[in-house]
Amino acid sequence: MVWRTLWRIADTLVVVVFLVAFAILFVVFFLPIYALMSLVETVTGEGRWCRQQIQRMVTNRARLSDVAFLEMEHVPTEDAQLWIAVRRAVADSVGLPPEAIYPEDQTPDLWRIQLVGPDALDVIFRLERLLGVEIPPGALGDELFGNEPREFRQFAAAVVSVLRGIQPKPTVLQRVMDANEELKG
Repeated sequence: MVWRTLWRIADTLVVVVFLVAFAILFVVFFLPIYALMSLVETVTGEGRWCRQQIQRMVTNRARLSDVAFLEMEHVPTEDAQLWIAVRRAVADSVGLPPEAIYPEDQTPDLWRIQLVGPDALDVIFRLERLLGVEIPPGALGDELFGNEPREFRQFAAAVVSVLRGIQPKPTVLQRVMDANEELKG
């Protein structure tokens, strides 16, 4: 009985020590880093620019539906899914609704909204998930991070031209069915 009480006290003491250590770690390390990041954001004006850009794209102009987006770019029917996937992947990556991205938006501005810069792998993984394809490493390197500033329409067209050549990967169900056919045959 005494040992059980002592054990509970020891467990409680360990939890309290852990919480105190975490609080000290937070105050000593993370709070100054956050303060420094806020200071840099304020001094450079980057945070203000991002907030203004997001407000301009989301609030100050009409949302552009997928259909209207495709019509503006005269996208062939067979490429429509690819164009919409690129638009959605970039929008999700930068934290905007897809309808907020217009063809004439500048890709450097879209990447800049992220504050930490563009994340190619994030966009690639989102495209893979949306399209059900596996994009080979390096296939979209130049398309995602070309040196010249360009409009989103040019960016999307370059990415779509690469995606056209990538075959969809079979679903798990399709692979199981194919394996069963091989075993029967």
